[in-house]
Formats: sequence, C-alpha cells, structure tokens
Amino acid sequence: GSEELAHNAVDALGKRNAVLLANHGPLCCGKDLESALGNAELLERVAKIFILSSLLGKPENLPWEAVELERNIFEMRDSQG
Repeated sequence: GSEELAHNAVDALGKRNAVLLANHGPLCCGKDLESALGNAELLERVAKIFILSSLLGKPENLPWEAVELERNIFEMRDSQG
C-alpha cells in the first residue's frame, strides 16, 4: 500500500484493535503478535456471525448498554494478558 493508505488506516483504527479497509480487507493490531492474531480471529468470527444473520434477514443492532458491557469485558480480558 501507500503512505496515504497507512495514514488512513491509523486514523480509522483510532483506539480500536481492528478496522476493515475498503478494497483491502481487515487490519488488526495488538500489544504483541499473539494479541493481534486473537483480534484477527475475533474479527473473523464476528464477520461470520454477521453474514449468517444477514441470510435470515436484517440483523438488529444490540442496545448501546450491551455493547458497552461487552467492550468492558473485552478490555478487562485484554488487560489481563
């Protein structure tokens, strides 16, 4: 890719561990290689769930409170190593 793509990817990541880049695919990171691989596996699992649920109709978004709870659980798990 280009330097511009790299800057756009970093901007899109923000504080996140993964981003989907149009016409390129997923980009995952972590504090080490094992963590980055775990994030890539999680992204793949979530993508599969979304695709399969889309086959059944329009997926409904989780309530914001549920998203925040899951994020907190993920961050606790991630900080424990």
